Amino acid sequence: MRLTPVLVLVFNVVSICFSQTSFDDCLSEAGRDHDEAISPCSAAIESGHLTDYELVHSLNNRGWACYQKGDYDQAIQDYNQAIQLKADYAFAFNNRGLAYAGKGDYDRAIEDYKTAIELKPNFAGALKNRGIAFLSKRDNERAIEDFTQAIKLRPDDPEAFYDRARGCSDQGDIDRAISNYTLAIQLKPDYAAAYRERSEAFMYKHDDDRALRDISRVIELRPDDADAISERGSMYYQKRDYQHAIRDFSKAIQLKPENVFNFWSRAAAYYDSGEYDAAIHDYDEVVKVQPETNLKNVGEIDERGLAYLYKGDYEGAIRDFNEVTELEQWGFRHRALARFFMGQFEAAKEDFARAGEGPREDIWMFLAEVKLGERAAKDDLREKAPRIREQLKYWPGPVIQFYRGSITSRQVIDIAKADDLADKNPCCNDSTPKKSHFRYSEGAAYFYVGQGMLLRGNPEEARSLFRKALMLTPKNSEEYYGSIVELKRMHAGTTRKALTK
Repeated sequence: MRLTPVLVLVFNVVSICFSQTSFDDCLSEAGRDHDEAISPCSAAIESGHLTDYELVHSLNNRGWACYQKGDYDQAIQDYNQAIQLKADYAFAFNNRGLAYAGKGDYDRAIEDYKTAIELKPNFAGALKNRGIAFLSKRDNERAIEDFTQAIKLRPDDPEAFYDRARGCSDQGDIDRAISNYTLAIQLKPDYAAAYRERSEAFMYKHDDDRALRDISRVIELRPDDADAISERGSMYYQKRDYQHAIRDFSKAIQLKPENVFNFWSRAAAYYDSGEYDAAIHDYDEVVKVQPETNLKNVGEIDERGLAYLYKGDYEGAIRDFNEVTELEQWGFRHRALARFFMGQFEAAKEDFARAGEGPREDIWMFLAEVKLGERAAKDDLREKAPRIREQLKYWPGPVIQFYRGSITSRQVIDIAKADDLADKNPCCNDSTPKKSHFRYSEGAAYFYVGQGMLLRGNPEEARSLFRKALMLTPKNSEEYYGSIVELKRMHAGTTRKALTK
C-alpha cells in the first residue's frame, strides 16, 4: 500500500519528534543513569534525523555510558565517530583517553589527553587524567607536573591534590604527600580515600597515633569497610593493643568471612596475648583453605605448633612441627624446643643439630648437652668460635661468650640492654628510631644467665633471674616459656627433696 503525501508527512513528523525525544533523553540520562542512557542515545543515533551537533553529542554521551559500564571497545568506537564528525572536540579526545586507560593502553590514552589539552589549554580534567596515566606508567615527575597545572586551573579540586599526593608518595616524598592529602581533606572533609592514604603515609613515618586517627575516620565514614577495619586492627596489633586488634579483626571477619587474612591476623593477636586456644582455632581456619601442607601454608602450621607449644600441648606442637620439617629446616629448631621443654634432651640435641648453623641453635644445643651431663659441651662452643666469630658481636652472640667464660653475666645483661635500645626498624630518613615495646633482649639475657647460674650450682640466683625474664619477655618467646619450665623443674626438684627427708 502506498502512503499518501499527508501520511508520509505525519510519519516523518512523528519520526522526527521521536528522535528529538530520544536525543533529549540521551542528554538528560547520561548525567544520571548510564544504563538508562544507552537505549535513548542509540535510538537517537540510529534515527537518521539528528543534526551533526546532536549526533556528535549523542555519540559522546553513549560512549560515556559504555565507558562507565566497562565496555571500553564500544566507547572507543563511539568517540572515533564523534571525532570524525568534529575533529576539534576536546571532550571526545579526553573521554576516548579514559577508555584507552581503562584497557591499560596508557600510551594511547596520553596521546588523546595531549590532543584534548592542545585543543583546550585550560582543560583541567584532561591534565589531571594525563597525570593519572603518567602515574600508571611510574612517570611520577610528569604526573606531578600535570597535577600541579590542574590545581592552578582549579584550586578547589580535592581530587587533584589527592592525585598529586599519590605521585609524591610514589617518589618517596612522604612529607609533601601528607601535605597534599591534608589539602584534599580540607576541601572535602568526608574524603575517605585521602584519610586512608594519609594514614598509610603516617605509618610509614612511624607516626602511629595520627595514622590510627585517620584510619578511624575512614571507618566513621564507611562503617562497613572491612578492609579499613582490618587495617586498623593491624595498627592496634603493631601497638601491642591486642584486645582492640582482636575486636577489629573480628568485625572484619563478620563483614568478609571469606578473607582468610583476617583469621590469620586475629590468630596472631590471640597468640601474642597468650590466648592460645583461640589462636589455634583461627589457625585451623587458615589451614582449612589448603589442608595439604605446602610452602604457602607451612608458616601457619608452624605458628599453630608454637601456640600448642606455649599452651603446653607438646603432642599437638610436635605433630605440627613434624609437618614443617618436611619442607623447612627451621621446623627442626621448633621441634627441638618442644623436646627440650619435655626433658627429651637427646632428641632435642639431634634436632638442634639439624636446624642449621647459628648462635641460637648453638646456645640451645649447649644447654641440651649440659642437661645431658656432657662435659665436652663448653669445648664444643670453643670449636665453633671460628665459624661464629662475627656473630658473637651481635645479640645473642654474647651469650655464647658468657658460656665460654670470656665475659661476665653483668656484661651480657648490659649488652642486651643496649640491644633493646637499638633501632629495630630503620625507615625512610626518619631520625626517630622505632623501639621495641618489650625489653626482649634483656629479659632473654636473664634467662640465659639463669641457666648459667644453674650450671654453677646456684639455684636461688637462677630462680631470681628466671622470674626477671618472665617480667620482661613476651609470653610467646622461648625464653619466657623456658623460664616457666625451669621454675617448674626447680620446684619439682625441691618438692622431691622434701619428700625424701
